[in-house]
Amino acid sequence: MASKKVRARAINVEDVSSVGIAGLVSAVGFNIGTDTWLGKCVVWSSLILVLLLPPLIAATLNVVNDKLKYWQWSGLRKRLQLMLDKTDDPEARSLIEAEIKKADLELAKTLIESMRGIHAEAAES
Repeated sequence: MASKKVRARAINVEDVSSVGIAGLVSAVGFNIGTDTWLGKCVVWSSLILVLLLPPLIAATLNVVNDKLKYWQWSGLRKRLQLMLDKTDDPEARSLIEAEIKKADLELAKTLIESMRGIHAEAAES
């Protein structure tokens, strides 16, 4: 078990099943109808989509994952800032400022890990 908190591994192209995509596209094509022009295009395009969709899906999921992490940090920081603005006690203000700094450092660490490609498997070994 890892002693420190590490970022989850990013979704790679190998994680997205090409067979599942081919089956889905073929099923849609056959449901549209193989005797129609659109149905034939969808069924025959499954050969190309098997190669194109896994990288696109993996990239999309990674972008959505990064956006969700940023929104989570942004919401936390906004709540802490509101608490800081409403608090007059100097001791409580220092604790809240420390939490804000901790949240900012965690975001910076996450950005550095994503830029350098550091993932959970690399951090454990």
